[in-house]
Amino acid sequence: MHFSIPDTQELKEPRQGRSFVGYSVYANGSFHCTLRYRQLHNFHEQLKKQFGYNSLPYFPPKKFWSLNQTQVEERRNFLEKYLQIISQDERINKSEFFNGFLLHAQQESHNVTKEEVDLDLYLVNWFKVRLKVYSTDKSSTIMNAACRYLELPGSTMSYFALFMVRKPENDSQAILERKMMDFESPYLTLKNFDRPSKSHFLVIRRYYWDPSYDSILMKNNVSLDLLYHQVINDVENEWIIAPSDVKTRLSSLKMNESKKEYIELARTLKYYGFVRFEPCICDYPVEETRVEVRAGGMELVLAPQSTKGESVEHNFRVTRIRCWRLTTCLDDNGNVGNPNDSSRVLKFELSFEYLFSKDSLKWITIKSDQSILMSVFLRSMVEELLLKRKGLKSSVNNDEQSKTSGLASEPWSFMKIDGTSHPSTQMPRSFSTDSFPKNEATSKMRKSFSQNGNFSKMKPFFENDAFNGIGDDDL
Repeated sequence: MHFSIPDTQELKEPRQGRSFVGYSVYANGSFHCTLRYRQLHNFHEQLKKQFGYNSLPYFPPKKFWSLNQTQVEERRNFLEKYLQIISQDERINKSEFFNGFLLHAQQESHNVTKEEVDLDLYLVNWFKVRLKVYSTDKSSTIMNAACRYLELPGSTMSYFALFMVRKPENDSQAILERKMMDFESPYLTLKNFDRPSKSHFLVIRRYYWDPSYDSILMKNNVSLDLLYHQVINDVENEWIIAPSDVKTRLSSLKMNESKKEYIELARTLKYYGFVRFEPCICDYPVEETRVEVRAGGMELVLAPQSTKGESVEHNFRVTRIRCWRLTTCLDDNGNVGNPNDSSRVLKFELSFEYLFSKDSLKWITIKSDQSILMSVFLRSMVEELLLKRKGLKSSVNNDEQSKTSGLASEPWSFMKIDGTSHPSTQMPRSFSTDSFPKNEATSKMRKSFSQNGNFSKMKPFFENDAFNGIGDDDL
């Protein structure tokens, strides 16, 4: 997940009429909510009670006098980095309080009350699942409802996730844009995306990287069917590369509805289990190289598009990526788009530091509209690698993890933009320091940001904990 505060706006309190600064919070590139400083300060104070003062980075202090424009910009920068750092801490970003606060903020900013609505989800074969949900339901609640509707066993539910895709009118192939998170309401996020057009859809997709997990899904008819249709989709859209003779065999298996045999044959093909992104620009091997990026098999694959028909691939193993970061792209005027357009989507660059040989690290930058999704997938691959090292098969969903890791319940409240506080109906839990894997990079960053006087010049990054396990044999 990635948070940014690209701009601020001057707003007026509805009752007193006094002016205040609203901070536009963007989550994974799109508008999520508008918050004022005192809401974020209250958020910070409650986080201190939940996780302890030493677990949090620097938070800009209160000011007794009104801020000038320079001070507003400085505070915006501090608050942005604060959100970016805490969102990388798994103890925090998996907590009910973190997700609940941001979910409430989204609801308030979109001026939505809790009401029953129809929400359409789709499978990869475009079979529609219409659910009766609440407009304020979070992503995991929607997924649970969908799995009950489909009669998907709970043991396989965590192998699937909810994504937002865009389907252009003149293109039959859908484009992955976003993985839905638990700090947002899919209904509200979809509504915000679909304001300019009705081209966005919520789709349930398989979400793991190790093909050996297929065997778990193939034991149940429902999960087998979901996997089967996704593999068909990947073959037909050339996410999986199949020679013509293999395509003929696959067509025959599909005609006979030999689902397991179809999957087993597809598993032998190149790029099985990979995600293909839209063509983009990269600075490797040279500046302004147009490439096709794929993610899967615990690696990123960059294939430069050559006019001569040459096919050269560059494979970047996840375990050799030391860290990565997202940087906001500016337009020709030095802006991030129209601040008055809440449906705008911010553009980002993804840069990662790669170990080419022992003691030889180099930064590689990808300019893509799907940079944030690439970052989310990198994080997911790292988490899956770390879980496998611990002998675990798959990460449980947010609700299950919160229930099993909490020690003691403690109420929390959401401060609305008018300053009134409202107790949450959900009871977050206090977490021990051992509840989730410790991220050494986040700890170092947090300490540095607390003590370093050049805080505003520092760029938060995603540290790869799996990189620590690289030995000479891997090089």
